[in-house]
Amino acid sequence: VLIDFISIPVTVGFTSATSVIIVASQLKGMLGLNIDGSGFVQTMTEVLKNIGDTNPWDAGMSFSCIVFLLVLRKMKEVKFT
Repeated sequence: VLIDFISIPVTVGFTSATSVIIVASQLKGMLGLNIDGSGFVQTMTEVLKNIGDTNPWDAGMSFSCIVFLLVLRKMKEVKFT
């Protein structure tokens, strides 16, 4: 497999950068913002400029779902006997 020839720090850096880019691209939808942003920097700039226009219902639902998923992950680790 090709990934075996790439060092672990490079793989970790690539994975982390990908995660940050995905979160940034979803952030405007999670906050209910109608903004245009084609790249990471432009999207983050527009989100920060328009943070006051956040739709509280969209933000609340988004973050509630994230918390719910994190709780489910922790529940999987708990042994119910």
